[in-house]
Amino acid sequence: MMCGLSALTAAASLSEYQSAGTGQRQELSSEVEQGRQHVQSRHPNVISFAQLACDLHGGDEEFKAFLKEIDPRVHERFRYARECLRKRGYRLKLYFVTTAKCSGALVQEAEQRCRRAE
Repeated sequence: MMCGLSALTAAASLSEYQSAGTGQRQELSSEVEQGRQHVQSRHPNVISFAQLACDLHGGDEEFKAFLKEIDPRVHERFRYARECLRKRGYRLKLYFVTTAKCSGALVQEAEQRCRRAE
């Protein structure tokens, strides 16, 4: 069962907190194709996105620290997502979409980070 946040809502939330963010987290936007040459996804972008799993599944103090880093306009959405995960038995599925390439090692590192959070 997935949390009540739709993929578009979650993407909009992430976009909102990044556009008015405090600069604590790397921008979570994907890189665009430049001509015919694909660019490599930046390591911090992918890993900070995977870190969301740890932030939502972590302890209360970690979650409070996470909320301090993000735009207050999306606090309630993340609180609801955390409630769904912790009290209602929902699962978190993160999808990082990019037109760039991700190395196998980067994908593996992000997947391991997400698995540790569960």
